[in-house]
Amino acid sequence: MRVLVVLLPLLLVAPLASMPALGQESARDLVVEATVLMRRAQEAEELAQRVELLKEARDRLERVIEEFPGSDAAARLKSGEGIVVLGEANLTLEGVTTLLERAALTLPAAHCYEDPAASCVGPLLAVALATARGIEDAEWRAQALAAIAEAQAAAGDIAGALDTLRSIEDAWSRDWVLAAIAPAQAEAGDIARALATARSIEDDWFRARALAAIARAQAEAGEQAAAKETFSEALAAARGIRVASLRAQALADVAPAQAEAGDIAGALATARSIEDAFWRARALAAIARAQAAAGDIEAAVATARGIEDAFSRGVALAAIARAQAAAGEQAAKQTFREALAIAESIDEGSTRARTLAAIALALARSRVDR
Repeated sequence: MRVLVVLLPLLLVAPLASMPALGQESARDLVVEATVLMRRAQEAEELAQRVELLKEARDRLERVIEEFPGSDAAARLKSGEGIVVLGEANLTLEGVTTLLERAALTLPAAHCYEDPAASCVGPLLAVALATARGIEDAEWRAQALAAIAEAQAAAGDIAGALDTLRSIEDAWSRDWVLAAIAPAQAEAGDIARALATARSIEDDWFRARALAAIARAQAEAGEQAAAKETFSEALAAARGIRVASLRAQALADVAPAQAEAGDIAGALATARSIEDAFWRARALAAIARAQAAAGDIEAAVATARGIEDAFSRGVALAAIARAQAAAGEQAAKQTFREALAIAESIDEGSTRARTLAAIALALARSRVDR
């Protein structure tokens, strides 16, 4: 493949007449100008200035094609082969256009890149949304849109999340979004609509998670009877999952929600019904943390000590020790010692290291020695 070369460094010292010809002198001049504009765009500190420079660069390349269609430069630009500039990336019209479109999309949120703040959530999500809608692959576009809708719901923009949802065709991604919208609706106090959203979810795993979150919101609002009913619905959805590993994970999501809602007995029953040892241990550890956060240290310790998996048991005890330290209890150090002893008993290096790291983090956050 032939390569068309523009010796850009010579621009500063050599007259244009000494440059290698690109077919026609005016076409050559336009390519040189586009190259210089691209370099200036790369060096521009202000995004608005970068956009204008990229527009000018694209204009120069379009003029090469329109005004000098017979030139070698125009042929290379039209074919996509582009023009290789020494010390620079291959110069193509498509490449310049892509850079321009990306910069233009970012422009409304330009200030956020310099001074990020909570007020930037909307502008940044708008940029993300515009970017996602430009993705050609349907599967990747759906996943990107789902992630954006989830962020919109978490940020309280339920209307925006629902609007983004309408752009998603993939059923799994739609369920993902609905499972994020339902809890947001519940947190906003719209329980009836949240339940309707959750019940419209086809996937059992997503529906179980959404219903558990709604039940927790109901409990926090003092609606204990309603919360119990919703938890029962969430458990039914979780137990209806055919894949054993996913069923265990769903139940492990529901159990901590029950504990955080104050239904410790129900949470423990759910956790102990999990057949998969890994997810059962994770659920019991989460329940122990919830008990400790609620101030029931004795019950939390009992739950933690009943966990078979050493990693989960050690991490749970470290979380309890942190709660003890926050409450000014002297027993915190003894609980940390117990957690460390468990870590040291783990033979497998990776798991032992992760357990020690979790305990160290709990110690750092507890400031137990101060």
